[in-house]
Amino acid sequence: MNPDQVMQTLTEAVANIKGIGKASDLAFASLWSIGAHVEIVRRSDTELDLAMNSGKNLIELCTFKARATSDSSGHTHIVVGGLDTYKTSQEKYMGFIPVGPKLITGMAQYKNFLNGVSKLLTARDNTAQVTIAQAA
Repeated sequence: MNPDQVMQTLTEAVANIKGIGKASDLAFASLWSIGAHVEIVRRSDTELDLAMNSGKNLIELCTFKARATSDSSGHTHIVVGGLDTYKTSQEKYMGFIPVGPKLITGMAQYKNFLNGVSKLLTARDNTAQVTIAQAA
């Protein structure tokens, strides 16, 4: 696939991959992340800035990028993900915040979107290799 085809596929993914994903994800979802969906914030020929918003667009859960470039040999390289911004939450017990890690709100939905993009790209091009990036 060339970068234009990849960007078209990513745009389709944004329009079609919605919601919570697997039913088991509901156990780890906060009320804010139920029905979360991804929107395109900015678009260029080779890059999309994406935002995952809560089901009713009340809060922005996270932002990330998708990039498609081609090298001199004609291969297209795709990088999707790597959180740029995100919201966290932490449980309180009787007014106290326990020691432990905070949870990233919408992480299950974010992973569901990335997996959906990977499946869609590899369905369109069985030689595609998709990299799910981590923020630097």
